[in-house]
Amino acid sequence: MDTSQGVGACPLALKSFTCEQLLAILAVITTIILYLMRISEYDTYH
Repeated sequence: MDTSQGVGACPLALKSFTCEQLLAILAVITTIILYLMRISEYDTYH
């Protein structure tokens, strides 16, 4: 079992998720936040 790779990026507390799942979740959250920020900016200008 190779534990040398991905240890820093994947804490043991989150080992129920894979690194790919965590990255996908982070990407979705970031996209949603940017989308909401863009909507709020659009509302302030109109």
